[in-house]
Amino acid sequence: MTNRLTSAMPSLAATPVHPWTALKQEIKRFYGDIESPRHAFSMEPLDWGGRLLERQVTETLCNYLDPRAESSTNGRCTVFVKTLFDLIGANPSNATSADCLKIIAERPITSRKKPRRIDLLIEMVRHGTREAAVLEFKFEHRATEGQLDDIESWTKENYDAYSLFFIAPDPIRHRNIPAEYCKWKVLSWHTLLRRLEVNMQATPAEIDDEQYRFFRRTMFRRATGV
Repeated sequence: MTNRLTSAMPSLAATPVHPWTALKQEIKRFYGDIESPRHAFSMEPLDWGGRLLERQVTETLCNYLDPRAESSTNGRCTVFVKTLFDLIGANPSNATSADCLKIIAERPITSRKKPRRIDLLIEMVRHGTREAAVLEFKFEHRATEGQLDDIESWTKENYDAYSLFFIAPDPIRHRNIPAEYCKWKVLSWHTLLRRLEVNMQATPAEIDDEQYRFFRRTMFRRATGV
């Protein structure tokens, strides 16, 4: 049901006369206002001649969220972190009240077995406390042996508090993770992206722009095929 509804969203958003008025409010709760020009579904996916690789996703997302780039990206980064914490039922105040936000793509770390990389590392400093949100992105692949243990150990050694997120198209394929790695929260790309649209629409328009919306739309296509 969810997959069918999701696949229909771009078409519904482009329909001038909607036959689905009774569903509009329910859809808005989960996807935001898909008729709005600020929604990702108002754009067409970017065609870069091939599928985005995991590293390309990570680095491009970092570019759009990096608070050091310009003032608007600080707001984007805050909304992105708030979305993560919304989805796991945690208090997002550590992002919204952070004195300093920093985001790093493909962060190399040392581990006991071999060098590792963190896909996306978001550092937050709040009242002198160093906190981190660690994101591991997957599409076709699974976590390699020891990967999540090594990342968790490094993060625990370097931050006062931290949250660990594993994001994949189909969390059911990774259902062993919550049992084996209890600190890791597994989210679907679909859930993350649709909640991000809802939260972005609730913010001032100046923290968004057309290029970021193009990228979010392309992410929907990459992660869900829609």
